[in-house]
Amino acid sequence: MPINNREALIYFRKVTKGREDGDANASRALAFCYLSGHGVEQSVERAAAILGMIGESDPMAKGFVPQRHDQTPGAPSFADAVRADFRMAGDTPLPIAGGWGYDRAHPIVFDLALDAGYEEGRPFDLHLLERLVVENRIFLECVMRAADRLSAIEWRALDREVVKEGDTTLIHISLKVHGCPEWVWLALGRDWKMPHRRTPRSKADAHDFIHKWFLRSYTADCWIDISKIPEQFREPPEDQRRAKNAAKGKRRR
Repeated sequence: MPINNREALIYFRKVTKGREDGDANASRALAFCYLSGHGVEQSVERAAAILGMIGESDPMAKGFVPQRHDQTPGAPSFADAVRADFRMAGDTPLPIAGGWGYDRAHPIVFDLALDAGYEEGRPFDLHLLERLVVENRIFLECVMRAADRLSAIEWRALDREVVKEGDTTLIHISLKVHGCPEWVWLALGRDWKMPHRRTPRSKADAHDFIHKWFLRSYTADCWIDISKIPEQFREPPEDQRRAKNAAKGKRRR
């Protein structure tokens, strides 16, 4: 919620004076005041205008350091952390064990034998489980530090390769993740719901600018051991789609 107590008003006047004196840090702080409603009525447009004059992005936007749970004393295993708050699609099983998958030596392990409800021969979507596990690890990385959380998180795979070493088969995924600081996202949401006399286009442009200005990003690796997954479930997604389409074509004929 906006803060407009006496201390906030004093701070707002201080950074306003600093900006008038040419202090770039004060200008940035003033924009933050308008964005959050700290000591002044919230105005995302004013915040965007001030930051646009500075001509740079948030210094923190150069990179986000995710929470590495495998390096946190007392942290649960990845399998336990996911099972504690995992929302699966449909009846997809959750056959996971192993490490957090940050390096080759400690991969996340997929093993259908770990899922008590799985029946041999039942359809299994390896790629759906892979995507959901990656997304859950990203979520755990980005929200665990109360003072440095990301919202509106998006990710994409920069590269995906299958690595075979003897009887071991690993999937290696290189990831690019980006999101918006939680306090900024909440401020934008609060502003969007408020009645404005300004045109929607002006408002949308300001929100887009702020979102990009504060954008945080990082890259990461995810290693998954699929050695215990039957061969028929390891086809790349595009091969599976082609096989299904071919089967549909045959049925039509």
